[in-house]
Amino acid sequence: MNRIVLLITITKSQHNFRRGRRKQAGSSLLEALVSLLVFSVGALGIAALQVTTVLRVDDSRQRSVAVWKAQEFVERIRASHSSKHLVDSDAPNQNETAQDKLTHYLGSFSGSSLSQMSNYSSQPNFICAPQPAKQCSVTAGASASYCSAQEIAGFDVWSTFCDPLLGVGSSALGAPESLSDGAVSLKGFDVALLKAEQGYNLYIRWIARDAEQNQSFSSAGSMNAPTRPSSQCAEDIELDVRLGMYCTKIH
Repeated sequence: MNRIVLLITITKSQHNFRRGRRKQAGSSLLEALVSLLVFSVGALGIAALQVTTVLRVDDSRQRSVAVWKAQEFVERIRASHSSKHLVDSDAPNQNETAQDKLTHYLGSFSGSSLSQMSNYSSQPNFICAPQPAKQCSVTAGASASYCSAQEIAGFDVWSTFCDPLLGVGSSALGAPESLSDGAVSLKGFDVALLKAEQGYNLYIRWIARDAEQNQSFSSAGSMNAPTRPSSQCAEDIELDVRLGMYCTKIH
């Protein structure tokens, strides 16, 4: 009798052990599926973060180029005049009026307005002129002393914004190694020199890199894009979300 009870007990124990193994095997498979799902979601999140980071880095690079070219242009204007102040009527050099100092530079820019600059549906107004006949730069093999004020102004504008190697204009202008064709190009580039309450404001705008990647955003007038508040040279404007903009004062 005891042998029969012992046999039954052993048989039940073996049966329960086998059932436990089957349950354990099923539980491990479920855990593996859950782990795979969590890993997949995490991998997608990391990939999205990487794409966002790349776009933000590109946007920062674009802004750096805009700041660099704006400062270069301002310094070129200052170097063209003996007076430190360019548009201040109280400048030490009273023989040169505020308008005289920037007349030749203003002639290189079309009649853009700030509302046009802040709205991407408006086509860029700045168009690069042909390369000047005189290269008013010592590094270009010519002496600037042989250029008139108007020729120097035209050369400064072309060299800063339109030079095939160092400009930021249309990619059609540049060689493969130029900024225009590189990762730091300013596509949709526009620049304006606008009168302000004191002096002038130099505005540079471009298409933001994330808008560049979005086909529904990339064409001017393709849709009414929303705007975002932006402060440019202490002036509050509504800037098209597809655009980046930089402004510096000239005084």
